[in-house]
Amino acid sequence: MNIKYEDMKINLPTKYVLDQIIESDRYKEDLVCKATQNIMKRLQMRSILVGDKHKQLIGDLCRVVINPWKDERSIVVHPGECGFGKTTAIIEIVKVITDASPEVGIVIAVERISDMKRMELELNGRAISFFSFYADSCLQRLPEYNRHVCSECKYFCEKKRARKEHSKYQVLLITHEQLLIRSLYGENLGELAYFVDGNGVKQKRTLMLIDEKPQICLNQKLSENELYMLRQFLIKIGPESSLYGEARQIERYLYEANFAVGDLKDDYKIIDSLDPSYQLSDEMKRYYFQTYDGEDFAVLGLMTSFIRRGGVVQYKEFSSRWHGSGKIFTSDILHPDFNMKTVIFDATAEIDLDYQDERYRILDIPRIRSFSNLAFYNCPDANLSRSKLASKKKIIDPETLISDIISDNHGEMFILTYKDQEERFQTILGNRRLNEDIKFNVDHYGNIKGKHQYDNANQILLYGLNHKSDVYYVAKALSHGIRVDFVKASPTKQDGRVYQHQGLQAIFESEMATDLIQGIMCYCQ
Repeated sequence: MNIKYEDMKINLPTKYVLDQIIESDRYKEDLVCKATQNIMKRLQMRSILVGDKHKQLIGDLCRVVINPWKDERSIVVHPGECGFGKTTAIIEIVKVITDASPEVGIVIAVERISDMKRMELELNGRAISFFSFYADSCLQRLPEYNRHVCSECKYFCEKKRARKEHSKYQVLLITHEQLLIRSLYGENLGELAYFVDGNGVKQKRTLMLIDEKPQICLNQKLSENELYMLRQFLIKIGPESSLYGEARQIERYLYEANFAVGDLKDDYKIIDSLDPSYQLSDEMKRYYFQTYDGEDFAVLGLMTSFIRRGGVVQYKEFSSRWHGSGKIFTSDILHPDFNMKTVIFDATAEIDLDYQDERYRILDIPRIRSFSNLAFYNCPDANLSRSKLASKKKIIDPETLISDIISDNHGEMFILTYKDQEERFQTILGNRRLNEDIKFNVDHYGNIKGKHQYDNANQILLYGLNHKSDVYYVAKALSHGIRVDFVKASPTKQDGRVYQHQGLQAIFESEMATDLIQGIMCYCQ
């Protein structure tokens, strides 16, 4: 039995006004007012001017988090622009809720452990950070996680303390990585979902706040190294083990994916579900987390997703170490459904096609920034794809481009480009005597999230766009139920293959737009 795909139509997410989401509650309104006032005071202390629309945005956010909802199954998404005071708002709202309702447990999920540590500090003993490994907190100063060394470590580090004492805290801080791992293995939050209140009563956490969009479309590439490590893990499970049959079955699926692409050359093939009902046993999960020596614990869950949902496989020359199956891309959907009232903070949710499920409620909020003081220079044709590099069309030279831009400009410019081009720009800016009225900063895609040293830029140069491979977008389309078979189709003269299919083009443009707008919002405030 294989999963069937139809040429589904993807639409922009529906927006909802506040009254469509929340129930009015007079008692809760007192808490809303208190939280709103606290947030306003914090922002004003940082010399941030808060206008009427900004105040409305903050008040509506407090109401969404604090008031009861009309549909408890909903997942509400707040698309507040970067810089409106999101982190401050989360901290102040949580303080108000925990002080007023000691029986209410809260989970806050963040992308970066550094953000987690900041929140833990500001929540003044209300919260504890639960993370897998953080080099800055390692008392042995390990640069990366090592299962053998960590298991024998004599120190009582923050990681061990969190695993022992998480139930003592009303607020639990976790990473997006933890959400992904829990979703992948169908574990929910387990014991992390509970805490013991001040009266010694065990309570379930009922509110989850997710800072930044979590991973919804699971289109991850399983690396050759991790597939090799997974196979080594499976080989070590011998006939004497009760897991022997399950391990051999997973191995057979790995080889099946490998054989399916044996005749491909530098292209891809969609693989239908190998077993739609396949599930890992609880015994296998426990054994895996106790003994796996690889760095990425998601790999077995990703392989299970591939077995159950199918995906995309791309040809790659065989490694001498193990005849792996080239590049494997999963094509699954993981909604952050942890049986809690869940609010996601995502500035670009309104144009993100991943929010297709009927449970999502994108809050309709006022815009508080115009970007009228920001100038954009865009060179989208300067990409590093093989088709572009093989093209005879001349790419705009960075040195010529900068010389043209700086002649009549002043202020601060942020240049965002590919990692391979960053050093080239740094060399140009370092060797030439440029306009002294302009300050330059250069960084590459994938390396700017969480940084704030570019906040004062009034000009941004985008040298190339952050394209991913065709195979990635095909896998993402497959996650949404759209099957795109253009293996034998050649690129058009002007556009790539992603423009040959309407649904694929929509997914491609949505992802490109969200990445670009997030970059502009976050780093040019």
